[in-house]
Amino acid sequence: MSLPIRNVMVMALVGLVLGGCRATPAQPGGHAASDDASEVGTESRIHPVFRSMALDADPPTLEAPTTIPGAFDFQHRGPLEFLDFLAARAASADDPHRIPMYTVNGTHRGWIRVDDLPDLLALFDSSTPCASVAKEISSFATEEPSTVGHEAAFLVAGFRAEVDRTGYGGYPDRLNSAGAALDREELRAWGERYAALGSNPRD
Repeated sequence: MSLPIRNVMVMALVGLVLGGCRATPAQPGGHAASDDASEVGTESRIHPVFRSMALDADPPTLEAPTTIPGAFDFQHRGPLEFLDFLAARAASADDPHRIPMYTVNGTHRGWIRVDDLPDLLALFDSSTPCASVAKEISSFATEEPSTVGHEAAFLVAGFRAEVDRTGYGGYPDRLNSAGAALDREELRAWGERYAALGSNPRD
């Protein structure tokens, strides 16, 4: 093989190797491209979801990251993001065909974490309108919006149910957040005490 042809082949091989080592192109916002866009810039919240009404039902199912338009991805989004999601649903409640309520499938255990408590407790007094929450087995529907403060307390109540193994033993801990009698001051005091312990129910 002549020297010029050999040099051309060597240079072509080097180009292929270098081309394969190039960094993944960055996407807007500074994140690298990913095959799973739902995980970009988010903390994993992978947790078991219990479908049965029984507290000790076994086995749970691992809910896959949702691809349903308009659904909340509990496996890659946290409670504070869920409150933002509920507030956005209330903001669009001027649609006469839309009820300001969101249905949650199953009972989520391990989704709310002890580190979430301080931020949730800080929102207890918020009067910002948002959608209420109902379990998928509930037959009740309401056209009245909830508030971020009430839903934050309902989230803490779900976390407490997992700790105390009451109700459905996770979030949501009862059929509906609308009309749920929640003693926010008592929940706040409990949340502050439990947050000081710094341990999750499933640790």
